Amino acid sequence: MNTTKMKPWDHFNRLNGILMFYPTTGVDKIIFACPDEFGSTPDEMRSKTQAQPHCEARMFAMFILEERKKLLRLSLKSIGALFGGRDHSTVINAKRTIAGYLKHEPFAKDRLQRIKLIAQAY
Repeated sequence: MNTTKMKPWDHFNRLNGILMFYPTTGVDKIIFACPDEFGSTPDEMRSKTQAQPHCEARMFAMFILEERKKLLRLSLKSIGALFGGRDHSTVINAKRTIAGYLKHEPFAKDRLQRIKLIAQAY
């Protein structure tokens, strides 16, 4: 790969012949933090798969982004687009589902806190 075309503001760093991505925005940090908690990857979270770890990671990420949509200047449609072109109604459903988890499942609050801490650490 020719690195002379890379600009300083590109979010890549060349290290031992490997391109590594460093999340720099709040959106990227959340998208990278959620799969860490669920043993998934950002690509799997954005895919069309409905396997439980990927779906839960996706729903938690959508929930956090929806919480911060005014701060991050995101619409429901743009949040859905970040996750494989999903519809705004998918984001609304994720918000409702995670809100239900937070009310009834003791582990959900801890998971949400860990994800937010991981996102801050990036």
